[in-house]
Amino acid sequence: MAEEEKAEPETDGKKKGKLMPLILVAVGAALGGGGVVLTTKPALEQGKDDNRPSKLIIVHQPDEMSFTFNPITNKGMKTARVRLKFDYQVDENFKDGAEEAIREKWDLAYSRCNEVMMQQKSEVLKTPEGKRSLKRLLVDELTLAFFPEDSKGERIAIVKDVLWMEFFIQ
Repeated sequence: MAEEEKAEPETDGKKKGKLMPLILVAVGAALGGGGVVLTTKPALEQGKDDNRPSKLIIVHQPDEMSFTFNPITNKGMKTARVRLKFDYQVDENFKDGAEEAIREKWDLAYSRCNEVMMQQKSEVLKTPEGKRSLKRLLVDELTLAFFPEDSKGERIAIVKDVLWMEFFIQ
């Protein structure tokens, strides 16, 4: 019996020794996967409370935003005139909600875009890279203004592109 008692703790030790790396791998995988889930936020809520299948569509917003502003200059005064439209991506089941959000938050989005443009330097805006950079900033601002994240970190839609109707700096 004394031999059996000594044999059991050794096998338990061997089992623990073999299980410990497996447990650590499982915990690491769970935490790593959890990190991905926690750090990435889905752009769109899909198929909620609806029997229709989800289908993402691109919607062209027909209304235009028009801005006249003074970009930052080193000397003198410059004037810029910009007119734009935008496209947004939405689940077709939530298209009406996105249109309503745009109507309700139009003034907020306009104000945020105007602030972004007034912070730009005229020399930068004249370059192709400057226009692309401004476009990225405006896409972000429009998405944040029109489609803020809900408590789950999801958005009803996202702005995909800004379309220049006029881009003039004098």
